[in-house]
Amino acid sequence: MNTNTDGAGADKGKREHQSERTGGQGSTHSSDHADEQVRQQMKRLLETYRTQRRQLGVEEADGAWMRQPLRAWMDGLGGSSSGQAVLDMEAVQAIGIAMRETLSIRDALIVSMVCQQSQAKYDTIYSLCAQPHQDSSLRLTCQALDAAFTDPNAQPDRARCRAGIEMLEHMVACLPKDYHAQPLAVMSYVYWWLGQPQSRDYAQEALRYDAHCTLASIMLVASRRPVRPAWMQGGEEPTTFSGNRE
Repeated sequence: MNTNTDGAGADKGKREHQSERTGGQGSTHSSDHADEQVRQQMKRLLETYRTQRRQLGVEEADGAWMRQPLRAWMDGLGGSSSGQAVLDMEAVQAIGIAMRETLSIRDALIVSMVCQQSQAKYDTIYSLCAQPHQDSSLRLTCQALDAAFTDPNAQPDRARCRAGIEMLEHMVACLPKDYHAQPLAVMSYVYWWLGQPQSRDYAQEALRYDAHCTLASIMLVASRRPVRPAWMQGGEEPTTFSGNRE
């Protein structure tokens, strides 16, 4: 994936060298074995998630599934002084499954990045994950996503977005390819929100993994027209954003 800013190209290079990430200094055989272990873990976790939703009901199961991973995610949005992703593998796998299987959870993660910190507290985002059809959840999601297109006073929190992108990149680096499309599509949205041109590249990459990813398709159309966030429509130019790695 070619980008116009530093860091994002390096991120893709790291994704393309999966064995270097998961196998450490070991052989290709060792890294392949590690990859297969992750795939089997994800298969078991996916079945657990689906079983819990059938047995407990959607709201209770989603709430239980996201309670701890979401806390790690929200803590991570506060920023990482080391510049490293803060999600452990358990959180990466849980969030990766949830955002692929349940798009309301994916949308809750978007809201957690595009809203100001005062609006995106843990309890609020948790409600979006566990009870997305409540009036308050629907209202917040619609307001947050609509504001990006309609409210010139809604400005991105760049540090918060950078932290979210860092965690999403970490997820893509760790998870099997079947789970890449939604994190990449979310990154495309966040880069668009920041006014950065690599939004198109992330949308195209997401669609290579899942040609039916609606969010990625929307972001690709937005980048081609182009449709800008409302805060940029007055002529304000974005601050250069170099991704999550120097």
